Amino acid sequence: YGPAGFDPDSINGQTTMMVYDTTVTLFGLTPDMHYDFYVRTVCPTVTSSWSFTESFKTPCSPIALPFHENFDAYMGGSSVSANYVVGSCEFTGTSLTSAYPHVYSSTSYPSNNLRFYSTSAGYSYFALPMFVDSVHNLSVTFELYKTSANYGHMYVGLMSDPNDITTFTKVADAKVMDLNNWESFEIIFDQTFNFNLLNFF
Repeated sequence: YGPAGFDPDSINGQTTMMVYDTTVTLFGLTPDMHYDFYVRTVCPTVTSSWSFTESFKTPCSPIALPFHENFDAYMGGSSVSANYVVGSCEFTGTSLTSAYPHVYSSTSYPSNNLRFYSTSAGYSYFALPMFVDSVHNLSVTFELYKTSANYGHMYVGLMSDPNDITTFTKVADAKVMDLNNWESFEIIFDQTFNFNLLNFF
């Protein structure tokens, strides 16, 4: 195994190990990094070719507070595109087939923002990176904007697993009152939670 793109037949940039089981645990990996790995059998009289490339990504290290995100570090656009994604340590999910939420960029706004869309039977969500510190007695501030009377309602809460929407715990509602106007919100986490993955749903 080694960094994504390495050549298994090269001696550079890879680690080779003999495994006598169907599973193996790797140690000393770099956080937030993509790795490739290959396997092959080694028998007394023959050694097989390397397998097809398999890949994995290591989780990010938890981030210390305070934390600020304005999405300006990421490529955005005015159309819905899977290319307009958030940072690698942040998470998005949706029950829709389109690429919501996505980083939105337009000359109508001074900076990038995150555009959400969902149906009454669906969802889309965004989760900030995992924090080192507890969010108990801390707050999050953000702004919301809606372009239709049917939009502008968001749940704010916490998740224990960013890939499983059923782990979401709602802390508060945020509802935009007026069309085409940025509204500011502050949510205070005055309860004790066992996880620190802040989520907008």
